Amino acid sequence: MSDLSLLVPKCPSTDDYQSLPWIAQRLTHKLRNPLSVITTAASQIELTPDEPIGEDELSFIRSIIEAADSLNDVLKRFTLFACHNNNTQIQIDLNELCQSRLAHASDRASGQSSSVNAEFVSSTDDLFFNGDSEIICVMIDSLLENAFESITNISGGSIKLSVCSQDNSITIEIRDNGSGIPPEQLPLVACPFVTTKPGKTGLGLSIADQAVRRHNGNMRIQSEKHIGTTVTITLNTGTHKRSGNALDFDS
Repeated sequence: MSDLSLLVPKCPSTDDYQSLPWIAQRLTHKLRNPLSVITTAASQIELTPDEPIGEDELSFIRSIIEAADSLNDVLKRFTLFACHNNNTQIQIDLNELCQSRLAHASDRASGQSSSVNAEFVSSTDDLFFNGDSEIICVMIDSLLENAFESITNISGGSIKLSVCSQDNSITIEIRDNGSGIPPEQLPLVACPFVTTKPGKTGLGLSIADQAVRRHNGNMRIQSEKHIGTTVTITLNTGTHKRSGNALDFDS
């Protein structure tokens, strides 16, 4: 079992992770490895400028591209986490958005997971929500990425993305039958930069948490090791503000 405390000793307070020195330190740490790959691969190609590109060189080039994509992903998520103050409210077709993001996540995961059953369910044909489409989209992408990663080595893995509307709220639920989260790690999973996965930013659930808060909602994470994880997001569509913590856990 991976030990989160080896990466971050404790979940930082809001003041800690919003301070520039702390964020700069963690960002530097996250960028160092992919930058090292870029430098090494580029140096190897530079040593043979006059020779035809062979399989080894192509492998180095692929490494550069993958590392660059990783950097772009880190920076995009970091910007959304630390600096996103757009607050542009537009009407979002949640059915269309969720279906497209599920299809995108399924395509990205193809070849990594065998026979995954990815299902989308909606309570109504027309489901619209006024919100910030960019951060809502990244929120769903992050949650789906976590779900697909949890079933990578599981035969008969399944993911169900469902949306429904009732009263003055909309609920988005992502359920998987993956590896689950150990109870001692659950309270830390939404802390920024906390991750047990090499090469990952540890910002996915932090972005999701912020997206929910900015839309006056809440998020519940229920997980059991070897059973699966369910993330339930409730977005407020009325004028009543939700009380209590925006993020809850259950194991």
